[in-house]
Amino acid sequence: MKKFLSAALCAAFLLGLLPMAGAPARMATVGRIVPEATSAYVGDTLYWTAFGSSQYPGSTGFMQEISHYFNGAPRGGAAIYTPNTAFTAGTLASAPGRYDAILRARDSFSDDSTYSVSVFVTLRPAPRNVKVGAVNGTSLKVTWDAVPGADGYEIWRSEFKAGPYALVRTTTATSWSNTYLTPGKIYWYQVRSTNVLIFSSSSVPSGQFSAPVGSIPLGKAAIQSATATGKDRVKLVITPVPGASGYQILVSPTAGGTYKVLRRVSASTLTITGLTPNTAYYFKVQAYRTVSAGTFFGALSAYRGVRTLK
Repeated sequence: MKKFLSAALCAAFLLGLLPMAGAPARMATVGRIVPEATSAYVGDTLYWTAFGSSQYPGSTGFMQEISHYFNGAPRGGAAIYTPNTAFTAGTLASAPGRYDAILRARDSFSDDSTYSVSVFVTLRPAPRNVKVGAVNGTSLKVTWDAVPGADGYEIWRSEFKAGPYALVRTTTATSWSNTYLTPGKIYWYQVRSTNVLIFSSSSVPSGQFSAPVGSIPLGKAAIQSATATGKDRVKLVITPVPGASGYQILVSPTAGGTYKVLRRVSASTLTITGLTPNTAYYFKVQAYRTVSAGTFFGALSAYRGVRTLK
């Protein structure tokens, strides 16, 4: 009798468990979330695509949601209420750091979620090929190559290579002329990119600074006269440029040819020897100034042509 009761109780217990083991899981199934790229720059829009989520049959209010995080802090999200539909949501990369996203799938029975692979955001590369050249005795022109993805640029200036630098101009162009400078004084420049990160006219730095590039405002040199004084020599008279340490002489066999540096001189009047008789020469000059930071040049003059004597 005892054996019979024991067997009956065990059977009843096992039968009671069967419905629980055989019932379908009452939960939404979260799908996958994939970033468009795992690296980006400040100012880019980061995108994640979600797909593969499903709801418990018969449940209501099914929702998929992508929530964004920046270095672990919530940044908001985007929701979609259509079941089993892939969708994409984006967020703006407004600062360097780690951006993550979480996909949540929920319905009337459950709430489940999963994280994406992280996206690492850095500052855009510094503008390349930054150059500073003298326009005249009180102006310098700064030029640089465009940075892909940048909306604009900041130009910073200092009287010392090591700084401190101050913001002097913002522009959407890739060049800027700095006027009303002191003749003969050295100025240093750095450039970085900016992006409009909010739907307004406001821009914030999004790129790295370029290396400092310096120059000195120097007037454009001019050759007053070029006179053949012999079969192998020519006399040049140069209009003096205030603040110049000297002048660089360039020569070419043709007016529109390639000019090569011949020599540097400190005087504004000089005689060039060793030339070929009865031969045309074309000269250009540019003023230069030498300081402890190096030698800086002004703009090239127009050419002057002369033929040596027979």
